[in-house]
Amino acid sequence: MGKNFCKVEGKWCKLLRRGVCGENKTDLDQVNRCPRLAKIETKRLADLLKEVSFDAVFYKLCYWFNDQESSRDGYESVFNKLVLMSPKKHKLDDLFIEVRIVKEADGNDWLNVSGVNVLGKSTAKYGIEFEPWRDWISYFITQETLNSLEKEDIVAACLYEMTFFSFEEQGVQDEKDKLFKNIEECKQAIKDGKI
Repeated sequence: MGKNFCKVEGKWCKLLRRGVCGENKTDLDQVNRCPRLAKIETKRLADLLKEVSFDAVFYKLCYWFNDQESSRDGYESVFNKLVLMSPKKHKLDDLFIEVRIVKEADGNDWLNVSGVNVLGKSTAKYGIEFEPWRDWISYFITQETLNSLEKEDIVAACLYEMTFFSFEEQGVQDEKDKLFKNIEECKQAIKDGKI
């Protein structure tokens, strides 16, 4: 296969000849030139944060997740911090945020948040609750999520997930560090034959 063969589309692409794409490395300003990528609406979490009010998002938080009323101040503080943050430059081959409704037999439906690679061949879903908040606001939202949920639902689910361990970013990082330390201790215990 030549250097003009697009692995995303599975065919020759004149855009590659100009060095624009490079497999999944398409820049955002080139999206409309690619027939496959043109179907993707590119909205980041940062965009949605600017299109919603905190009160509407908090209402959705209380609707989807039990016992959140007492955490209003924490959520509002994080929401306000996120609105003021600037997103990083991400490419479309980075993770996207997928939010989907999980239907429970007892009728207590809830929202699940995952990171997914939209352009890759993998269907793996990734836990992104430990990601830095600037990464969160930089991630794009999947088209399916944008089509199936209201903006307030999406932002509420992301806020819930990203603050699951703490309303402070350092608190989230501390939990992540603790988890990785425990993993390393378990690996060492297995290696030493203690487990």
